[in-house]
Amino acid sequence: MSLPPFVNEPILELRRPDARAALQAGMAALEPKLPLRVPLLIGEQRTEGDALASTDPGASDRVVALAPRVTPADASRALDVAGEAAPHWGATPAIDRAQSLV
Repeated sequence: MSLPPFVNEPILELRRPDARAALQAGMAALEPKLPLRVPLLIGEQRTEGDALASTDPGASDRVVALAPRVTPADASRALDVAGEAAPHWGATPAIDRAQSLV
């Protein structure tokens, strides 16, 4: 099995009413799930937190995501884990790697 050729997403033309309506519908569907909680994942370790708040640029009082603060030790540990996993990941077929992102 192979991956389809890469194609950039088309530019979203918000001047078109149908494109604006689709974007607004997507945002309305997302609204009840806000704020999203984004964990820190390093290997098998999952850390939750709300030290960092990401806000809507159009409405700065609206928090859209919360995430834990990452320390230099976390970054170092992530590099170690990535280095250990690199041989296995490199031997994993591209289609399987792509599926892990879905």
